[in-house]
Amino acid sequence: MDDYSWKAQGAQDLYVRILQTANYFLREAQQFEIIILQGYDPSFEKLAYVMEQLAHIVYQSMIDLDPHFAQKAVDYSSYMRLMARAIVQGDKDELDRLTSELDKMSFA
Repeated sequence: MDDYSWKAQGAQDLYVRILQTANYFLREAQQFEIIILQGYDPSFEKLAYVMEQLAHIVYQSMIDLDPHFAQKAVDYSSYMRLMARAIVQGDKDELDRLTSELDKMSFA
């Protein structure tokens, strides 16, 4: 397997995890009140942090090979970080706004 194939496959695997977790954020935010979300363990804040780290790996691996793909990983992780912040702060309006925006994304 050449360097491109190895990087692309690894980045794709991480990207799928980022999408799965973004979908989890979306579903949970749509179904539960913010007070319930604040009690999750692991917290949304911890999950968002891990996803940001994965997105950074995807970005660094793929920016020269596929900048659009690399940026999409960062975009999804940014939504999760902002949603986690809204949950921690108890900001329902902001969480609703972010949830609505995330729901319009392609998840592809």
